[in-house]
Amino acid sequence: MPIRVLGEKTISQIAAGEVVSRPASVVKELVENSIDACASRIDIEVTEGGMKSIRVTDNGHGIPRSEIETAFKRFATSKIDDASNLYSIGTLGFRGEALPSIASVGEVRASSRAASEDAGTTCILAQGEVISVQPAAVPNGTTLLVNKLFHEVPARLKFMRSAGTELSKITQVISAYALSYPYIAFRLIADASDRLVSQGNGSLVDAATAVYSPSIANAMIKLDSGSDQSFRVEGLIGEPGVSRGNRNYITLAVNGRWIYNRRLSYAVEQAYSGFLETRRFPIAILRISVPLADVDVNVHPAKSEVQFVREDLVFNMVQRSVRATLLTTSPVPALQRATISGSTRPGTERNVRWQDGILDEPLWPTSKLASGSEDSKENAVRVSTTGTDLLSKTTPLDTLPLLRVIGQSQETYIVAEGPNGIYLIDQHAAHERVLHDRYRSRTRNQSVETQ
Repeated sequence: MPIRVLGEKTISQIAAGEVVSRPASVVKELVENSIDACASRIDIEVTEGGMKSIRVTDNGHGIPRSEIETAFKRFATSKIDDASNLYSIGTLGFRGEALPSIASVGEVRASSRAASEDAGTTCILAQGEVISVQPAAVPNGTTLLVNKLFHEVPARLKFMRSAGTELSKITQVISAYALSYPYIAFRLIADASDRLVSQGNGSLVDAATAVYSPSIANAMIKLDSGSDQSFRVEGLIGEPGVSRGNRNYITLAVNGRWIYNRRLSYAVEQAYSGFLETRRFPIAILRISVPLADVDVNVHPAKSEVQFVREDLVFNMVQRSVRATLLTTSPVPALQRATISGSTRPGTERNVRWQDGILDEPLWPTSKLASGSEDSKENAVRVSTTGTDLLSKTTPLDTLPLLRVIGQSQETYIVAEGPNGIYLIDQHAAHERVLHDRYRSRTRNQSVETQ
């Protein structure tokens, strides 16, 4: 077969294969366009999992009559121009493939009205070709109706799953964007029934309530790494008592773009080390902000993945922010009127409490550490709650009695017994403290360069 240039229809269908793989792909592209159009309300209505019809309506800027046909041409976009920096993109969609790709594998009816126009326009397309363009009485904004998706592409149609499965994928998309944009009101209607309704009042807690439930939303902790940084992460993370059996509840958005990133998801999981049981995963909603020039959003045809210039920096920021928030705000039971058993005597009963992971005052008198042989002292377990305790604070070496190690739990905690019961020791934090003390002892009388 000789080398030749493929026809426009075939090219469009190949592009559609990259961008539109299932109904959820269509919903994602159309919702992203609505967000870029500055919509404050987006309604999504699907039937039969989106295979029969998908309707997305917004109250955004709208498309002028003179541009509505152009919008369905390949590489046509209002989001960049020839002078734009392709490595500094601030919008959600710019590839110029979405609308023509959708039109090539389904029947499309687009109705739109720009705020500057007295009337709107309806454009009907089939198999990527414009059938008609007519004036229409429509409100400001845009409505895109997609019917019979993939019905003319049987090779693609046979790979579709059940209506329930396809709907769950669509719900995942809308949930992610409702969490990423709490100031936009989303409504998902499936087969004439409401599936998700968010208020769009700007509250991330309210958005989490709409997506999950009031009980889960109220059990989440606010996270914010700071407002004066070019790299920032904010959002909500679940308390350790709230977990799931898979990673699907970790939502990541970079500069407003919902993404998949295994490494960043792993950073969140690592931050919960010691807080969750084995094979349990956290619920987290993280909105990550980085300089536009530090992220390439054009590495994936469906724009679901991004590439960072300084990925290690972003990874560390996410991990440290989540870990620090857990250590400082995760609920710790308060100890009221703790009574020291054993050799009970006047003065051994007093109020103690945890502050920043450290006991305000010793739970046992430090004199108890004096008991026992030198060998037992040498083998005593010395632990720290964070590994970075200030020297001016009371350290666990002063607050804990001699402990005898009796085992290990979940490859995470050392189990030990003391004069008043059983102790669980975070072995990762303990190891950090051992290394810290060892380093300080070696450099105590030296001048050490620091960074």
